[in-house]
Amino acid sequence: MTVQGSLTPWEWSARSWENCGRRDGQVTDSAQLHVVIPAHNEEALLPRALDALNASAAAAGCRLGVLVVADSCTDATAATARAHGADVLPVRLGRVGAARHAGFAHLRATAPQAAWLATTDADSAVPTSWCRRLFELSAEGAELIAGTVCLEPPADPQVPDTLGTRWSALYATGITPAGHRHIHGANLSFHPRTYDVLGGFAALAVHEDVDLVTRAEAAGLDVRWPLDIPVTTSRRTDGRSPGGLSDDLKELIS
Repeated sequence: MTVQGSLTPWEWSARSWENCGRRDGQVTDSAQLHVVIPAHNEEALLPRALDALNASAAAAGCRLGVLVVADSCTDATAATARAHGADVLPVRLGRVGAARHAGFAHLRATAPQAAWLATTDADSAVPTSWCRRLFELSAEGAELIAGTVCLEPPADPQVPDTLGTRWSALYATGITPAGHRHIHGANLSFHPRTYDVLGGFAALAVHEDVDLVTRAEAAGLDVRWPLDIPVTTSRRTDGRSPGGLSDDLKELIS
């Protein structure tokens, strides 16, 4: 595929759908959707994340490229990623924001013709409709898409889900019939030119996702807030990033 520089972002994304084909299993220039996943010692949960991405891409007929940024890993994260067809960028940064920044910097240098860029987390699973919905929204004119998350089901369905009930009630305060205002690195995507104009993710320790969306809105870009493609994320309270969802869950338990 060749980037048509004169097309608008949504015209290019829509045009790219005409060339949908079988995913190639690697982060290469032929992929239409490139996804970056920062990961620190995620060998246990990463397979679920990668399987979900592959299933979503297959359902959409979309060629997918996945880059796992293996940050200071001491387990089999890198080998697990490769076994599931993902590319791996080993780094030693110790900050999820810096890892996301490094992943997209690598992609912009090695896959400049991508139709759309996205990021999710290693402990999360996108819905089957995710890939197709991203391209539908981009075809409507979206330049950045900030989706929601939902908690995975409790391990024991027979036990009252106190944590889930508390979290859902708190999360609902940020949702209206018109959309929401939640921002998650687990469910964030954008046109490549959007990312370049904004200067990419800042190499922050936390809240690099919030920072990017804030700058997009300040720049007057078309930011969409869909409610129909929630990404399922883990309930763990020993998260990989301070100030993230795991800390919110920990507070609800205490």
